[in-house]
Amino acid sequence: MCPLCVLHVSYMCLLCVL
Repeated sequence: MCPLCVLHVSYMCLLCVL
């Protein structure tokens, strides 16, 4: 999981969701 994903949306965030 990516805690940082919640703080800021980014390409890495998308990978995190998937």
